[in-house]
Amino acid sequence: MNWAAVDSRFHSHRKVIEIRQHTLWPSAIALWVLSMSWCADQQRNHLTGRVPRHVARHLLGEDATSLAQILVDVGLWEEDSEGWVFHDWDDWNGIGGHELRSKEATRERKAKQRLHDCELGKHSKDCPTRTLDDDPWICPERAKHTADKERTGQRHTASRDADTTRNDTTRNDAITKTKTNTKEMVLVVDELVTTGGAVAESVLCAQCQEPSGSNTVCGRCEEVQ
Repeated sequence: MNWAAVDSRFHSHRKVIEIRQHTLWPSAIALWVLSMSWCADQQRNHLTGRVPRHVARHLLGEDATSLAQILVDVGLWEEDSEGWVFHDWDDWNGIGGHELRSKEATRERKAKQRLHDCELGKHSKDCPTRTLDDDPWICPERAKHTADKERTGQRHTASRDADTTRNDTTRNDAITKTKTNTKEMVLVVDELVTTGGAVAESVLCAQCQEPSGSNTVCGRCEEVQ
C-alpha cells in the first residue's frame, strides 16, 4: 500500500489562504486531496504526480476542469498536455521524497533505540546528546568520561609544570657551578702569574678539601657561607 505526504502546515500555506478566496474552494481542495490519493495508488503516477483529465473528471465530475484551473492559478498544480501535475511532487511524494522520509524514519528509529539503550545503561560512543523532543540529554557514562578526561588533563598539566620547575632549577644550578669554577680558574691563573708559573704550595680548602689556590677556603665555600 502506497501513501502520500501532506505538509502539516498545508492549512496555513499562502496558496491555501489564497484559494479560499474562491467560492468553490472546498471542491478544489477536495479535488487536490482525491487526486493525490489516486496518484499514490498508481504504479506509475505515484512517481510523477500526474493527474490525467479523465481521472479528474471521474473524481469530481464535469466541474473538475474549472476546479483544476483554480489549483493552477494559486500554484498547487501545473498544467501539461495530458492534464495536470502536482507542484513539487517529487520533493514530497516522488522517489526523492520517499528516500528522504525513509532516511528520516531510519534516523528517528535509531535515535529512539540509542536513547532507550542509554537509559538502560547500555552506553556507547553513539549515546545521544538530546532527547527525541530535542531537549538536552546528558548520558551518565559520557558525563563520567568527560570528568575523567578533565581530571587527567589537570594531572598532566601539573606534572608538566613540575618538570618545568625542576629543569629550571637544574639549569640555574649548572650556571652557578660554572660561574664558581670559572672564578676558581681565575684565582689559579692569578697565582701562576704571581709565582712566575709555579704554585709555591698546594693549599686545600678547609671546608671541602678541594684546591683553593693560596686561600684556606675556596670561592665556592665562601659563597655558601
